[in-house]
Amino acid sequence: MKRNHLLLLVLIAVAGLGCSIQPAYGDPLIHQTEAARYGLTRAWFAQAQVDASRGALKDVILHEGVLFVQTDQATVEAIDAETGKSLWVVQLGSPGLSTVTPSLSHRLVVVINGMDLYVLNRYNGKVLWKTKLDAAPGAAPSVSQQWLVVPLINGKIVAYRLEPLKPKTANLGIVRQEPLTPEEIAAQEKARRESFQLKPPGGTPLLCSTPGRAMVQPLVLQESAREESFAWSTDQGYMCVARINRTRGKSIELMYRLRTEAPIVTQPCYLPPNPAVLGDSGVIYGVSQDGFVHAIRERDGEDLWRFSTGGPIVENPVLVGPYLFVSNQLGGMYCLRAKELTQVWWAPDVFRFVAASKQRVYAADKLGQIRVLNAPTGTPVATIPTEMLPIKVVNADTDRLYLATKTGLIQCLHEMELSQAVVRRAPAQEPDELADATPAEKAGEAKPSEEKPAPAIPRASSSTGSRPSTAKSSKSSSKAKGGTGSSAGMYQDTMGVGTGKRTSRRGSRGPSSGGYPADYPGMQGPGTGKGKKAGGRVPPVES
Repeated sequence: MKRNHLLLLVLIAVAGLGCSIQPAYGDPLIHQTEAARYGLTRAWFAQAQVDASRGALKDVILHEGVLFVQTDQATVEAIDAETGKSLWVVQLGSPGLSTVTPSLSHRLVVVINGMDLYVLNRYNGKVLWKTKLDAAPGAAPSVSQQWLVVPLINGKIVAYRLEPLKPKTANLGIVRQEPLTPEEIAAQEKARRESFQLKPPGGTPLLCSTPGRAMVQPLVLQESAREESFAWSTDQGYMCVARINRTRGKSIELMYRLRTEAPIVTQPCYLPPNPAVLGDSGVIYGVSQDGFVHAIRERDGEDLWRFSTGGPIVENPVLVGPYLFVSNQLGGMYCLRAKELTQVWWAPDVFRFVAASKQRVYAADKLGQIRVLNAPTGTPVATIPTEMLPIKVVNADTDRLYLATKTGLIQCLHEMELSQAVVRRAPAQEPDELADATPAEKAGEAKPSEEKPAPAIPRASSSTGSRPSTAKSSKSSSKAKGGTGSSAGMYQDTMGVGTGKRTSRRGSRGPSSGGYPADYPGMQGPGTGKGKKAGGRVPPVES
C-alpha cells in the first residue's frame, strides 16, 4: 500500500514538472479573435529572413510605406508596410562587425557595417556606391536628397555629395499617338526608380568639428534649391544646427548651438513652418537627460519654450501634427502642444510612444505590454499583452501597429474601422521636383542678439509632480547668413491646420487623411503643465 502511495506521489511530481516547463508566454502571433477584443484586426503577418540559429532581428524602421528590417547578421530586408510582401533582401559586409541602424531617403538606403559605408537603391536593394570611413561611426548617418552626413566617433561630422546620374535615353523617332495605360505608367515609373544611379563622388568630403561626440543620428531639417540644414546632438549636451549651400557646397556652416546641463542621447524632431505655431520658421524639439524639453526656433536658434518632465529622457520625442509626445525614465508620457509646450495630459507607467489613430494613442510600458489610451484625455482604455513581441515600431506616419519578435515574425494591426491607413506624412519630393530658390529664401545677415545669463528655470507647474531642475541652456551663434524659413507656402498640417500650400522643404507634407483636428474634442481641456518661455543667453562657448 505504501509502495502504491509512493508511486502516486512520483507520478504527480512528474506531471507538475511537465507543466512547469511549458512556455511562459503563448503564441507570439496575435490571432484575430484576440485582436478583436481590443477593437483591432490583424492586417497581415510575415516572417523576415532571419537565421534564428545564428542571429536575431535587430531593428525595424518604417519609412514612406516600407518597413526596413535589419538583423545582427548584416542583412537588410524591405517589406511593404501595407501588405507584408518582401520587396528585396541583401547582405552587406561581415556578420561579425557592428552595423548601425539604416538611414533612409526617398531614393536611398544607407548602411554602415564596421567602417564600410554602403549606399543602396531603396527600390531594389542594389549597391550604388561604397566607401570606407576614416573612423568608426558614432551613430547612424542622415541622408537627404543631395548630401550624406556621417557622425564619426572622433567628434567629426563628414558630408558626402550625392549626385544622381542622368539616365541615357534612346530616341528612336517613334511617336505614340494613344495615351499610356495606367499599367504602362506604373511599369515606366518602376523601371525609372530601379534604374536610378549615382555619380561616383568626386573631391574631398566636407568636414566639421563638434563640441563633443555625436552619438545620435543627425536630423535633416529642411531642403531647398539653394541649401539644406541639419541638426545633431553631442554627449556634452550640445544641440548643433548647420547648413550646406547647395550651389557652392564647399563647407559645413555651423549656424548655432544650444547647450544644456545634461547629455542629449536622443534625436530631435522637427516641425516645418506652420502659421498655427510659429509662422515663418520651423521649430526643433530636443530633449535632454535633465528632463527638459526645448523648443528651438530653426531660423536663428532662439530657445523659445521649455517644459520639465521631472525625470531623465532617453526616448526620442515624437511629433504628431501639433502634438508632441515625450516620455521619461520614471515611467510617464506627456502629450504637449507643440506651440508653447503646454501640457494636454500625462499618462503614468508608459515609457514609449508607439502609434496613434483618430481616437487612440498606443504606448509601450516597461513590461512589454501595449497600453491603449484615449487620445483627448490620456485615460487608459485597455492593456494588450504583447510581452512576447519585444520590438514595437514607433510609427508617427500612420495609425498602424507593427510588432515583431527577435526571430523575425512581424505583424501589422489596425483598428477595425480603419481599413485604409491614416497617412499623416506624404513622401518627400525628389531632387528634380525641387523648385528654384525664392526671394524669401535669400535672407540677409543675421544679427546676433544680446548675450545675457539665463535665469534659473522654475518648477514646472504640473499636477503630476514634475520635479524642479536647475538646468540652464545657452546658445552661441556664428556669424552666418540668416534663417532660411519663409512665410510663403506653408504645409498642410496633419491636424487640419495650415494653408494647404506645398513648399520645397523637406518635411513639408500633403493633406492628411486623418488624425486629430485642430479643435479636437477634449484637447482644449485643462492641461496643468505649463511651457516656460526660455530666458536669455550666456556668452558664447568657443568651438
